[in-house]
Amino acid sequence: NLVEGNAVDYVKIALRSTGIIDPYIQQRDKTPSWDGDLFVYYNEQFNKTNLHDIIPVQVKGRTFTKYRNTFQVEIADLLNYKS
Repeated sequence: NLVEGNAVDYVKIALRSTGIIDPYIQQRDKTPSWDGDLFVYYNEQFNKTNLHDIIPVQVKGRTFTKYRNTFQVEIADLLNYKS
């Protein structure tokens, strides 16, 4: 899916620009709730001694003609994130 692929690419570029986040996000992923993980480091050295946290992520892409600052999310995804 081109829309999802573009969304994943954009998210990866934006997160890498922080200098402390290394995204491991797969395209066309079919696992429930999560598409991958964000590895958050204390500094720009991406190694296991500097690893601060791992955050699961779900990426949803869509096309639109008018920007809205809202999006739909499934309750099951929120419950999985909570646990």
